[in-house]
Amino acid sequence: MVLLVSKDLNARVRLHARALRPLEMRELGAFAFPSVAELDLSRVPHVTDKGFEAFVLDSGKSQLPPLKTLCLKRAKALTVASFALVARMETISSLNLALCYGLNDDSLIQIGTGLCCLEYLSIRGCHQVSDAGIVGFAEKATGLLSLNISGCRAGVTDVSARAIATHIKRLVELK
Repeated sequence: MVLLVSKDLNARVRLHARALRPLEMRELGAFAFPSVAELDLSRVPHVTDKGFEAFVLDSGKSQLPPLKTLCLKRAKALTVASFALVARMETISSLNLALCYGLNDDSLIQIGTGLCCLEYLSIRGCHQVSDAGIVGFAEKATGLLSLNISGCRAGVTDVSARAIATHIKRLVELK
C-alpha cells in the first residue's frame, strides 16, 4: 500500500504538534463527555483524590456524572475523600474497587448507603476492610447480585458471611 502525503501537510502537522500543550485534569472532566456511562481508571494506579475529583466534578460544581460503571481497580493513592465522592454517585450499578488500599470500613458503609442501584462490587484485596465494614455494607446494599471480598485480610470472618447471607438475598455470586 502506498500512502501519499504532501510535504506541506507534514509541515502543518509538525507545526500544530509543537503548539499543543498538555491538558489539565479539569479540562477532561466527565461532563466533557456527557454520554459517558462507564469510567475505567484501572490503568491509572497513581490517580489522587484531587485528580479523581477533577475528573468527575464539573468545574467545581457539586453535580456528578450519571455513570453506570466505575472501575478504580489498583487506584492505590485514593483515600476516604474519593470514596465519599463515589458514594454520592447514585447511578452506579457496577463498582470495582479491587486493590484500593485506602478503602476502609467507614467508606464501604458509605458506599452501601449511597449507591442504591449497586448490583456488582469488587473489593478484592482491600486490606483495611473488616467484618465491621462488610456487615454495615450488607445491611445497606440489599440489592447486590455479585460481591468479591477475596483477599480482604483485616479480620473478615464468618460474621461477614452471615451478614451477607442474611441481608443480601439477591446475591448470585460471592467470591
